[in-house]
Amino acid sequence: MIFSAGLSIVGLLFVPALSAQTVSAQTLSIQTPSAQTLSAQKVELPNGWSLTPAGHSIPLSSDLPLNMALAADGVHAAVTNNGNGRQAIDLINLKQGRVTASVTIKTAWLGLAFGKHDLYASGGNDDIIIRYLLTGDTLLTKDSLVLGRPWPQDKISPTGLALDEARDRLYVVTKEDNALYVCDTKTMKVLKKVSLSAEAYTCLLNPVKRELYISAWGGRKVWIYDTRQGVLQDSTDTEDHPTDMTINRTGKWLYVANANANSVSVIDLASRKVVETLHTAMSPDAPIGSTTNSVALAPNGKTLYVANADNNYLAVFDCAAPGHSHSKGFIPVGWYPTCVPMEKACPQWPIPMALIPLHPLIMPSIKKARPLSRPPNSRCNISRICSQGHYLSSRHRPTPPWRFIPARCTPILLTQKNGSW
Repeated sequence: MIFSAGLSIVGLLFVPALSAQTVSAQTLSIQTPSAQTLSAQKVELPNGWSLTPAGHSIPLSSDLPLNMALAADGVHAAVTNNGNGRQAIDLINLKQGRVTASVTIKTAWLGLAFGKHDLYASGGNDDIIIRYLLTGDTLLTKDSLVLGRPWPQDKISPTGLALDEARDRLYVVTKEDNALYVCDTKTMKVLKKVSLSAEAYTCLLNPVKRELYISAWGGRKVWIYDTRQGVLQDSTDTEDHPTDMTINRTGKWLYVANANANSVSVIDLASRKVVETLHTAMSPDAPIGSTTNSVALAPNGKTLYVANADNNYLAVFDCAAPGHSHSKGFIPVGWYPTCVPMEKACPQWPIPMALIPLHPLIMPSIKKARPLSRPPNSRCNISRICSQGHYLSSRHRPTPPWRFIPARCTPILLTQKNGSW
């Protein structure tokens, strides 16, 4: 994709740097860079805006990376590029900070799931799931699982995937025929098709209970599927356009990004009720349009990272006490973050990353936020960052003092100490 002469647009991965300092629940630590550093970091957009993303980036091979999966070795990550350019699966060596392999795929859309040695990827409108073997720094095509004939003969279009490797099961949800496919990874065959009442975005297994959660992209809810009995058991209402989900290690709390509502629904899975709705925009009266499309929990389950694509930042929440969560602030990233993965199974890589469709993968660094006395201007836009205490929780409204930080002066990085963020 070319926006202007000489400007080739590819995806990017942004990665935050770690330090020994701890970030408190009330204060973001920031590092004020020099004018020269800011100028070097600045990204000019085709619309005339400019961004100064925190952290560093890894260029990808093509455009519109929608999803990323981290391998069990804690070293590799796979990215699916689903734009107008060459569609491909990129393999990144995170220690080396570079793409080590790129496999062209005819059509791809969103779905990625790593097993111990294999990677499963959605084949989009070809209505297949492709399995790759991870070997060293490369991906080798192994085989594929056929859901149906390619579009337009059949209209299936697999989206999100969830892998239960211990039971040889792969769960696939779709957006054209609105279904859940239960598949056997030994035979690479479909065992069962379960009809859904709306388009599905992705699915997620509970780490403790035999339950699968499916975000109803076109249905304002999350379906609950009993994997033992093989039936849809229940559903929980969310706000509009639920997309990505994350769950804590104990399988008790589910966090759902609502792309058309600037929000995250926090669901108590014991009662199957929403106990809190986190508002992720910069101001409490912001109109719909932040495109809250991805969520990730820190390994300790106490910090939630939320990608707000149309605001070009990650919102950060203290969620140590679900139902009483509060905002910790924002991390500026590149243009339109689509995915913010954090793999609890990979302690070697306990930091958030942000996929940027039209620029690279980023990661950030920090010292002390200086509170200012005035509230953010009502015209506050993507060139500014503010940390506003507790107001982003649905249980709170804005209260002074406000902390207002011009983004052009303060790229923000999260830090870790002894497992705490």
